[in-house]
Amino acid sequence: MSSNSVGTRSKSYLILRWLWRTLTRRGIGVENARVNHHFTPEERAKLEMVESIDYLPPNSAVYRRWLEKQPHRRAWDRWFMMGSIGVVTGVIAYLLYVFISVLASSKLNATRWLILRADMFVAWIFNATVTAAMAAAGSYLCLTYAPAAIGSGVPEVMAYLNGCQVPKIFNIATLAVKLASCALVVGSGLPVGPEGPLLHIGAAIGSALSQGHSTSLGFTTNLFRRFRNPKDKRDFVTAGVSVGVAAAFNAPIGGLLFAFEEVASFWQHSLGWQLFFACMCAALALNLLKSTGRALMKKGTFGWFDKDLAFEVDLAFSSHVLAVLPAAVIGLMAGLLAVLFTVANTRMARLRNHLHPVLRVGRRRVVEAAVLAALYVTGCMMLPLFFPCTRTECVILSVEGGMGSEMQCQSGLPGRGSIGGGGGIEG
Repeated sequence: MSSNSVGTRSKSYLILRWLWRTLTRRGIGVENARVNHHFTPEERAKLEMVESIDYLPPNSAVYRRWLEKQPHRRAWDRWFMMGSIGVVTGVIAYLLYVFISVLASSKLNATRWLILRADMFVAWIFNATVTAAMAAAGSYLCLTYAPAAIGSGVPEVMAYLNGCQVPKIFNIATLAVKLASCALVVGSGLPVGPEGPLLHIGAAIGSALSQGHSTSLGFTTNLFRRFRNPKDKRDFVTAGVSVGVAAAFNAPIGGLLFAFEEVASFWQHSLGWQLFFACMCAALALNLLKSTGRALMKKGTFGWFDKDLAFEVDLAFSSHVLAVLPAAVIGLMAGLLAVLFTVANTRMARLRNHLHPVLRVGRRRVVEAAVLAALYVTGCMMLPLFFPCTRTECVILSVEGGMGSEMQCQSGLPGRGSIGGGGGIEG
């Protein structure tokens, strides 16, 4: 055995041992909730780089003279701004969903056509290439034009609402890149969704509309000048978060409760009613546009709102009291698996931080996204080949025009409960 091969094996062993020690080191994952966390010098250095926001109005003579000139108890413009944030976010959310649906349906139909007409290997090459290209394009846009758009944006928005000045998270460039990258990555078929990005998008819309000026584009207006203060901007960003959640899940009350429970550190009774009004405007605009799209495709009637919700479970069945026992066991197992997943995810994130000089520099992050996307597609397409085909009565087909999908059953009628007789469909 040559000395080179021995040296290569020893290096590989050292790398694997370092990875294992990094993953299993105490303190790298979840800490005990009863123990106070002590910041390391590196963590303190990061904290010192973030500026705080003073949401209280300045008590100066200039501010008091300006306040005397403002109309007392005027609130119509605030309600108008809340409704505008809701409508604009609902419209943008609809356009985002349409773009995602068109990309996903086009890729799915092309892959299905290649499987039926060509060969599984050709379909795999096409699917993996397109998915990797879309993931790489979204990653490249974020890294090159708007690094603040990386990730879901939820931690950054929550940090801002808690008084941390996070730079460039509400810029026009960040908003545009967020929309484009979200459509590309979600439309590629990866196991991600637009819910988190829509929260960031809504917050950026709330910030942009309420201030009436843009430093990125270099223009300013005289509209809504009295809202150009940290407190009002914070309230409108909170409204943007609420309408983003409401548009993502088609749940206005859910958007209000999310802002109240999760992100808003400052709350007023009047603000709650204004946020609920904004969420209602977002849901109304989104559903009106959905009904318009269905009417144009001859799939429905304009103004007819469906009862569909995100992650809806429309199933009712009879049960026995003893069914509580297996349900409790399943819930306990799910909770334990969630803990394991959280710990593993935290440790993997810390490991990626340790590997930052190797994997997360420059264009290597684009390559990393493309490789992970290709591996995911490979698993999705190759795993079913190890199991036999199963006969089923219904298949899921894409709707014409790329506006989602529907269940097509043996009788030819779409929807639940339309299972007809016959031998079924094999797939």
